[in-house]
Amino acid sequence: MAFWGLVKGVVPEADLDGVVSGFIAPWWGDTGAFMDEVGEYLEKYRPGEVEFQHGGTGYLNGWSYGMMLIDALRRAADKVGGENVTGMDVFRALQETDMTVDGWKYPWKITPTVNVLMPGVKLMQYKADVQDWVQIQDYVIPPSLGG
Repeated sequence: MAFWGLVKGVVPEADLDGVVSGFIAPWWGDTGAFMDEVGEYLEKYRPGEVEFQHGGTGYLNGWSYGMMLIDALRRAADKVGGENVTGMDVFRALQETDMTVDGWKYPWKITPTVNVLMPGVKLMQYKADVQDWVQIQDYVIPPSLGG
C-alpha cells in the first residue's frame, strides 16, 4: 500500500469505502515489538513525516527489508569473516534466511519451492468513516505459495 496516498489523491473518499486489499506487513496501529521499534525510530528521526508515513507501507516495508539484509550480512560475516564477505556470500545467506519477526504470523524464509520471504497475506478493508484500514482476515499463505 505504498501507493495509497496516490489513490486517495484521485479517488473520492466515498468511492474508496469498502475497498479490500492484501497486506504482507503489520499496519500502523498494530502492536508488538516490530511496530514499537519502527514507530520509535520514525518519531525520533523523521518527526515531520509521521502522518505521511502512516498513510502507506513504504516505511514498514523498508524497515523489514533492512532487518533481513542486516541479518544476512551478519550471518555471512560470521561464516567467512567480515573482511571477506562478498556479494555471493550475502546472496547465499539470504537464501538461508529463516527469521521469526513479531507482527508477522509466518517466518521470513526461503525454501526450495517458495522464493518469497514474507508468504503470509492478511486482508484489510478501507473504512471511510474512520479513514483507515481495518483487518478483516488474519494472515494466510495463499495456495500459490503452498498454503
